[in-house]
Amino acid sequence: MVESDLSSEVNATTVLPAPTLGTPFADTNSEIVVPWTKEDDSSDGSHGVERATNGGSFQSVASGLSASTEEYATGTAVPGTDTYTYRVIRSTDHATATSGTVDVFVDYAVTITGTNSPVDAGETLDVDVEVTNNGTIEGDQTVDLTVEEQ
Repeated sequence: MVESDLSSEVNATTVLPAPTLGTPFADTNSEIVVPWTKEDDSSDGSHGVERATNGGSFQSVASGLSASTEEYATGTAVPGTDTYTYRVIRSTDHATATSGTVDVFVDYAVTITGTNSPVDAGETLDVDVEVTNNGTIEGDQTVDLTVEEQ
């Protein structure tokens, strides 16, 4: 019979939890901000943000963000043009975890609801409008009124 010493060594792997995405919003510069919550207590590693446009492949828009970072401003979206899908990658020396995804579509509809037309040259034209946000995020949008000569 062979005798051996008991070992107290244990090998264990802890699964790195994926970040949880919050609700994207537009900041005061009309940039899309993607927030998330880091679901682990580790201070090492980093976050990255990836974006797909109109159902295409994901591309990195930010990498190497500190482990304490929990939002990223991704740039200004052009209303009514593209749907962006975002996800966040959490990486440490030993593991990588990918969040779920969130879609962002920016679209504002402007409807003229009234004017004081007709006006004579030099008079002010008052225009009442209704702006409807048909997109998936809250935000502010500047509306420019252009008068074309007839």
